[in-house]
Amino acid sequence: MLLPPTGLKYLSNKLIYFHWNGFPSRSLPQNFCAEHLVELNLSRSKVEKLWTGVQDIGNLRNFVLSYSPYLIELPDLSKAKNLVRLYLVDCSSLTEVPSSLQHLDKLEELDLYFCYNLRRFPMLDSKALRVLALSRCLDMTKFPTISQNMKRLYLEETSLKEVPQSVTSKLEHLGLHGCSKITKFPEISGDIKTLYLSETAITEVPSSIQFLKKLSVLDMSGCPKLESFPEITVPMKSFVDLNLSKTGIKEIPSSFKHMISLRSLGLEGTPIKELPLSIKDMSGEKIPHDRIQMILPGSEIPEWFAKGDARRLGVNVDLVNLTWRLQFKVSEVMLEEKTDGSIFSLHEALVWLLLFALKTQEINPFSSTSPFNEIIPSVQQSDDSADWLDLLSGDNMFSDPLSQPVTQFNVHEGATGDMPAQCTGSAGNSLSQ
Repeated sequence: MLLPPTGLKYLSNKLIYFHWNGFPSRSLPQNFCAEHLVELNLSRSKVEKLWTGVQDIGNLRNFVLSYSPYLIELPDLSKAKNLVRLYLVDCSSLTEVPSSLQHLDKLEELDLYFCYNLRRFPMLDSKALRVLALSRCLDMTKFPTISQNMKRLYLEETSLKEVPQSVTSKLEHLGLHGCSKITKFPEISGDIKTLYLSETAITEVPSSIQFLKKLSVLDMSGCPKLESFPEITVPMKSFVDLNLSKTGIKEIPSSFKHMISLRSLGLEGTPIKELPLSIKDMSGEKIPHDRIQMILPGSEIPEWFAKGDARRLGVNVDLVNLTWRLQFKVSEVMLEEKTDGSIFSLHEALVWLLLFALKTQEINPFSSTSPFNEIIPSVQQSDDSADWLDLLSGDNMFSDPLSQPVTQFNVHEGATGDMPAQCTGSAGNSLSQ
């Protein structure tokens, strides 16, 4: 809708819901009364300031001004006694949140994600506040005074040095990814379910983590100063996802088997040199889920690893001096590495196997000298799944896939014959992780 240069002149004072994505005016009409508004949503607007003075907005419950880059000031919200949700995502010109917010006793969710110029934040002692997002508020150096009833706290990529224990007593989710000044593992209550501490300066995971009975996800990736993981002496039944990629951890403790529900393990970029035997002990009925990911260097897969049942397993093994990723889903696979005779097979299983070579060398897969002419998987058709093979080239499997040469082969279900006959090749740049 096109507006005159002078902006919007009139809105009905009986409006209850006002949604205008991309609202083009700098403010609402001066004579507009918001008394009946229950929801105001002006996402992606050009608003600089909604109105001047205090409006009787006692019916307002949802207030959304996200992605409004010109917003420099919020109105006085002291009379918004029933406000439940306030979303101000990516309001990059906003420098402060009005003190009137501290009087909003029913406010449950406040999202200020990517308000990177935000410098002033009021005390928020509302007992109703459950969700607070201050991620990428880059100038946030001091933790604000907030409710102790907080359930979800998003503080990624801020300059905070610590999170007070007073606000973690009831937390279920804590996000501190990219908080490079955080050096200590936060003191967390037993209610925590998901904990994202990647790319922090944390050096130690306390042994008390095993007593967090509800913890399901722990991400410590990108913490190079973290060199060990504590012994786990009691079963962690809820723990399903552990990411230790790009840490300094050298080995996984044998007590790892107590993580009886673990289904995803990230170890890419660690000094670990072999699969821990505790992983063997975890195979079988103990794992109720369908995915374990382990990305490890090495020259061969242990014999015990070849006997998996219906699992999806990811392993990083230096089988050939190539820069290739092989991904295939098979009912039975036999690969033979001609250099050192390393042989492994996966019998009677539906398996995802990821093999990442660690060394760099430019190889043309269509060349007569390509090692892939000697490494041909024997694929037998599965009754309940399609068999396929995916080969991707590149000298760094975790770099931007768009910057890597990619050739994809699709092995069709039930295909037979030589590799060229059963594969269709295509160039592309999609890389699924």
